[in-house]
Amino acid sequence: MKTRSISWVALVGLTVAISVWASNQGETSVSSFDWVREKEATYVADLSLCKPASALSQDGRPGTWKVVTFATAEVAGKMLFSAPGRPVAPELRLPLTAKGWHAIYVGVNYQYIWGRPQLVKVRLASDPAFTWVTREGQLALRTGVLGNDKETKSYTDRDIVEVYWKSANLRSGEELVIARKKFDPLRLWHAGTDYSDTVANISYVKLIPLSESEIREAQHARGKLETKRVLAINDMGWLRWTRSREEIQEELEPLRDTDVSMMLWGTFRGFYTAYFNTKAGTVPTGGDNEFEKFFTTFGEGMDAFKRLGFDPLAEAISYAHAMGIKLVASMRMDGPKPPPYDGSPGPFFDRHPEFRCLDRNGSRMPRISLAYPEVRHTFVAMFREAIGYGADGVAVIFSRNYPFVGYDAPVVKTFREKYGLLPTQVELNDERWLGHQASYVTSFMREIREMLDEEGKKRNTRLVLAAMIRGTLEHQLDVEKWIGEKLTDYLILHPWGAPTVTEQQVRKFQALTRGTTTHLYVDFYPRELPPELIRQNALKYYAAGAEGFCLWDSDGRIKRPGEWVMWSQLGHREQLHQWERQTRRYFRVIPLKSFAGYGVDASWWHSTG
Repeated sequence: MKTRSISWVALVGLTVAISVWASNQGETSVSSFDWVREKEATYVADLSLCKPASALSQDGRPGTWKVVTFATAEVAGKMLFSAPGRPVAPELRLPLTAKGWHAIYVGVNYQYIWGRPQLVKVRLASDPAFTWVTREGQLALRTGVLGNDKETKSYTDRDIVEVYWKSANLRSGEELVIARKKFDPLRLWHAGTDYSDTVANISYVKLIPLSESEIREAQHARGKLETKRVLAINDMGWLRWTRSREEIQEELEPLRDTDVSMMLWGTFRGFYTAYFNTKAGTVPTGGDNEFEKFFTTFGEGMDAFKRLGFDPLAEAISYAHAMGIKLVASMRMDGPKPPPYDGSPGPFFDRHPEFRCLDRNGSRMPRISLAYPEVRHTFVAMFREAIGYGADGVAVIFSRNYPFVGYDAPVVKTFREKYGLLPTQVELNDERWLGHQASYVTSFMREIREMLDEEGKKRNTRLVLAAMIRGTLEHQLDVEKWIGEKLTDYLILHPWGAPTVTEQQVRKFQALTRGTTTHLYVDFYPRELPPELIRQNALKYYAAGAEGFCLWDSDGRIKRPGEWVMWSQLGHREQLHQWERQTRRYFRVIPLKSFAGYGVDASWWHSTG
């Protein structure tokens, strides 16, 4: 059967090659990608057996999970829905009767609710923290009787999505713990995206016993020293999701036993800090001004942690280190958001308009300039504070909020002294001018490296300095000098001039880093991809010279388990060649045959006429 085109692909800006991949899926039967013992699968599908029974109801009254009957061609049972609101429906425990090694799938029915994440959390009772499960792929309305192919990532609100979670050795008496998003406030604002609470669902759990060879594969797929070639980065995204110590742990738990060696933990946005013991920066606070909601959203999280009496940076470092993962304090060189959402990136920015970049015509820009020693020293002092918490280094995100230096008074003065010309007398792309601007960014990098070396001597280790870039001198970044002076440990290529980093760009920078102490990593885009495309593109990047990968917005990626299983194993460079069969197991679409006792057809949609 020929697979439908994956319209979701268009949403993430993929190339024509992806459409070719999608059209070829129909040439291989789904069964050829099944697990060896797929026919022995056990469904735990009667979720009305969850405890406590008082948390379940037929009408879904506040504080309960609503029980709804369903059937597919493979299984019939009772699924659970949880509504937003207070009181929050409590955690549930579901007995799992299977023992030994199994592939664990979570079945979810996603309702078509505009722009909402539809979050549910699961963990085995023996797990230290929850894994979040949110929608992946493209969800559409069921407006007719549609066919579905198990390998696509397009589905409707009248399908169940089977998402591979993990393979585990289930002990006797193991239980699945089920929960939902529950933190206040109900609404979180981020760049126009509504993170309002909404319905959550879990339909069933599917347990597939593993063969001996599959058990060995599962054990071999775990991260080892030689496969630790993946960096995670969340750019302070964790503050959109967390309001407790446990939820901070949930942002890190999916990294356990994977190829992730280091978390670039969003610690700074401009002059705001996501820790409390700061003298150089400022801790954001919450607020009710809609037009300042970007930074006050982060402040709402910090307010919650302060009330609870713990520091989120200390908690994140402790938990990451307990898993054997380094945690690096990441900074985005932020400016104010554009009007009308023009919240400030911190009081230092507000107090010092004299330190802002000037445009070619002399007008002031909404950017802070690294040409001023006071600016650089403030940032370095903030970094030192994070290192004092035990962070393993610093990452500077130069891929956002360019420029970092303008036509500022000290820059113009020193350029004239050096070349006898005003910057306005040369072309915008004159290499003398670009190199001169870049020299101030290099001074910044030297000052960070000097601080890291000072602090590293106290710990008898070299602390990490990572830089995420897009371009070089055209973005005021003298990468060759950084490499030559051994300032950077990781150079991360972020997409520029194309939706993804190109193989040509990788080859260009690999020529600079080859034989040096700087590791070349690719920031792997798009954020959402079918696992097979992740595998194929990773192999192309490796062939072009990439040493590893960085995963922007990992806080979103870890919540899509059907993709995360592939993202998190990208360090297995040699094994990727043989993993085509596995990648097609991770996401399956199962049409519902009946729902709440009724046949599933177009009449289920309220506006069918």
